[in-house]
Amino acid sequence: MILRRIILHSITIILLLTCSSYGRAQTLVVNAPSLHFGVDTTEKLILVQIEDIKIYDDLSMYTAVELVLNQDTFNFTPRPSRFDFTSSYAVKHLAKKDKYSLYFTDLPIIKIQAQDSIVDEPKRLATFSYADKEQAIKSNIGIEIRGGHSQGFPKKTYDLEFWDDTTGEDKRNVQFGNLRSDDDWILDAMYNEPLRLRSFFAHKLWLSMHTPYYQSQEPKAKSGADVAYVELFMNDKYTGVYTLSEEIDRKLLQLKKPKAQARGELYKGTYWDDPVLLSGLFGYNNENVYWGGFEYKYPKPTIPKDWFNLYAFIQLVTEKKDFDFILKIWNQFDKENFVDYYLFLNLLRATDNRGKNIYVAKYNTGEPYFYVPWDLDGCFGTLWDGTDANITNDILTNGLFKRVNELNMQTYHRTLAQQWFAYRSSILSETVLLTTLENQYARFLNHKIYERESIAFTEFKLDTTDIIYLKNWLQKRLTYLDSYFNELQDNYVPNKPDSKLIPYPNPTRGEISIKNFNEQMDKDYIVYTSWGGVALRGTLEHDKINLKDLDPGVYYISLNRQVISIVVK
Repeated sequence: MILRRIILHSITIILLLTCSSYGRAQTLVVNAPSLHFGVDTTEKLILVQIEDIKIYDDLSMYTAVELVLNQDTFNFTPRPSRFDFTSSYAVKHLAKKDKYSLYFTDLPIIKIQAQDSIVDEPKRLATFSYADKEQAIKSNIGIEIRGGHSQGFPKKTYDLEFWDDTTGEDKRNVQFGNLRSDDDWILDAMYNEPLRLRSFFAHKLWLSMHTPYYQSQEPKAKSGADVAYVELFMNDKYTGVYTLSEEIDRKLLQLKKPKAQARGELYKGTYWDDPVLLSGLFGYNNENVYWGGFEYKYPKPTIPKDWFNLYAFIQLVTEKKDFDFILKIWNQFDKENFVDYYLFLNLLRATDNRGKNIYVAKYNTGEPYFYVPWDLDGCFGTLWDGTDANITNDILTNGLFKRVNELNMQTYHRTLAQQWFAYRSSILSETVLLTTLENQYARFLNHKIYERESIAFTEFKLDTTDIIYLKNWLQKRLTYLDSYFNELQDNYVPNKPDSKLIPYPNPTRGEISIKNFNEQMDKDYIVYTSWGGVALRGTLEHDKINLKDLDPGVYYISLNRQVISIVVK
């Protein structure tokens, strides 16, 4: 199998698009490189990928314009005054006299040819080509339909694997634009998205909000999958706009390979269950690749697998006492990722991404877990099936978010609020968010991408109220979250003396008094050693706790869902 990359700089494109003279009559002959166009003979649609369209801003000096696509020549009828992305053009095949509608696009064009029917699995052999302004790629691929419910849609989502042979034994990495180099790719149909905007926008937003905490060690690591818009021809049929997406895997996240004591981990939330929501726990079987809503992804799911680490983490969240949870959670889960994902989840109101549709990953043994979102189609006021959910005044959570929120540990509420308002003054400002959405919508509308989508799928009807609904929903959601985080910041300031456990003196020689004793009276307390063992337990019946039997050292007192350290001299 041969994979070709052709770097086509702007000057080369201009040379390929030539002008010639026939006697005194001036005829412009436009030659499109073979991978830079697609022809749908059923719908009579031609799409040509062109970047520097401004050089055709004035065609008034020509008496005729022709388009050459390999061996086929088409005449423009009538002669256009200019080329642009916002128009469609009537052309006629010079020999066959068939009439077509021609569109120019600045998006990459992908063409796939498969001899056999494409199914859920296994992957079937197909040929693939890709062309953008800088490169053209041609390769063998293995292709299969991807998704669950979405497999019933007329517009399919595909999983691609690039092959250097015809059997998939020899895989090959390819790179598209600024996306990573890899052999696995996703073509997402976005069929359930009314505007084909939400998941693309959400993926880009997450990448702008969060970077892996270990990126200084792994410069290539990403916090999630990057995406790019393309237009697709499947077996010479135009099938609309897609997102070309990176796969979430060990390579994308740069997780450590198993070696001695070093080992990264990756689990995919694939179905709803208590463990995936961090709300309950039950036993696992290392013979199974699925457990509690998770799919075991990395290290490679050999038999037996090892669910122990993930199980122990969920046990900490769901079953361990407050002291253990508070003491260990930020060693077990990355706090910055926790905060960013909580804000991201609630900004999107991505109801399908609270446990399912999340990857849980670990960079290396002894490192904390972190979240990686995927399948972000049900967000910004729509559900996973594309229906509207005009709800803007709630907070999404799971077992982990809920427990940290209830304990307000390490001034968590203030941290959340401060991060939210920091983002609101920058990447999450209303101006930035709305302008980004409006510009992408305008591009799709003006460049006739929505028009082409309706040609490919007659049931697709652009409703201009969809963008109004999306913008109004987002504005209401921002207003609600601003209010929520303002209240969170105002009501949960941890230094208010009437709302905090304050033992004194600290350090002490054997006895401490509890300020605000009336609030804590009849509450059970536990005194823990610095390594987590129980040193004392009892019920607070007066304002003092006797510690005279304790050896000198650092201890922790858990009382009324609050934990504070003390030093015994």
